[in-house]
Amino acid sequence: MPDQILRATHPRPALQSRFLQLPMHLMVFLALLCLNMLATNKAYAEDVAAEFVKDISCASSWENSFWDPGTRSCWECPKSAPKRTIWPVDREWACEQPAHEVFKHAKGPENPTALLGFIKTNCREGWFLDAGGCYTCEGYNRTLGYKITDPRACSKLVPLVKARAIERGSPGGCPEGSFQHLFSSKCYSCPAGSYRNANTGTDPTTFGACTKCGGLNGTPCPLTTLRTSCDGDLVEDFLKHRCVKSETRQRQEIAAKKLAEIANLVASKVGFANSVAKNPQVRNALSTDKPEAAAKAVNTAAAGNTTMPDGNVLRTMTVGATIGAKVIYGGSAGVGAAIDLTARLPVYAYATVDHDASLGFGAAGGADIGFWVCQANKIGGNAWGVEFGPNDILAFAKVLKGVEGARLSDMVKPGWDVGVTLWFGNDNVFQGFTLTPSAGAGADLGGVVWATTAVQDDPNVACDGAQRHAR
Repeated sequence: MPDQILRATHPRPALQSRFLQLPMHLMVFLALLCLNMLATNKAYAEDVAAEFVKDISCASSWENSFWDPGTRSCWECPKSAPKRTIWPVDREWACEQPAHEVFKHAKGPENPTALLGFIKTNCREGWFLDAGGCYTCEGYNRTLGYKITDPRACSKLVPLVKARAIERGSPGGCPEGSFQHLFSSKCYSCPAGSYRNANTGTDPTTFGACTKCGGLNGTPCPLTTLRTSCDGDLVEDFLKHRCVKSETRQRQEIAAKKLAEIANLVASKVGFANSVAKNPQVRNALSTDKPEAAAKAVNTAAAGNTTMPDGNVLRTMTVGATIGAKVIYGGSAGVGAAIDLTARLPVYAYATVDHDASLGFGAAGGADIGFWVCQANKIGGNAWGVEFGPNDILAFAKVLKGVEGARLSDMVKPGWDVGVTLWFGNDNVFQGFTLTPSAGAGADLGGVVWATTAVQDDPNVACDGAQRHAR
């Protein structure tokens, strides 16, 4: 698999010209196939109704208030002039109470008194004679055309009142994760695992305004959702029409589980790795491209336990450094010494090309210390690795929450300042890990890298040094 990945990272220009030379009928077939896939995705996607979140109209926050698009704020007319006009809200004509007539009942009747001693037509001051009795409108005028007993028997004209509007503020927008439907002031949200689509209607809670899609093993999202077809680092399997884990995600989880499994072993090597990286003899030897001299300056006995939790043995230790950040294929090159921890083999010099980032985080001139299950003359070939920064391991553990065995929080210990890279070979078989002191938090958290290492290989022995049997 690493060989295939490495080849895929360097596509050949000739592929494009060959595609352009395809027969027309084949190109039409491919186009129809793609359209069919899009249609199939839509057919399998389940539409669900949205959920109401809140009303963000002005009236929902301040009763009788209104939205002013010019100031993008809510305003309210005073009670003395409650009607909104066409004038700007900050003008004195913004609100008004138009001139209007008000009515009320006349008060009475009272019996009139006799005038000149025999005719009862006299009413007291402020009262008037009507329908045989005395009545008063108490400051109102007698309304013409209405009987004295009518509710509108008395009336008066109220003059025009004008006033500026009162600013109340802004009700705010829709909460994060919700959407405002068309031109309404109401906010809605899609149920978990679903996304807004292009379906329309008056009330999103009554039709399929959202589409369930994009989750692990779920249907890819159709184009109408205006988002990527799959969530996060999931990718679309076009043949199965499902969202699956990307190769990067799968590798990260494999490395996370292994890192959790060997956390204590890795932690036990940190102090030793720091001492080797700070050893001036080691640094000088690596900077002058003398791996054998660097190996002689290392006390391998101080490395400690070499038995892994699964019973496998760490057979090789490497001490290396990058070569002045020399760039090759978008990565860097490194050299170092491969030391046999059993003291049976000589020191082997190795060279590494890292195709994405410097091996084990090694910045220009930085040293990295590795521990490998293969013996010193069998660490060559292609490999892929996952990088972990010490200050970000907790965050990475949250990303992989729920992954069985991924207790990466065990790796976070006070005083750590070491980058960790786990390396795997073909069929995802664990090869070893590298420690890079002083990596800091700037490391590429969880980044997947590919490397090719050259060493004097012995084809007659296997990784563990056992003799290969001729076929």
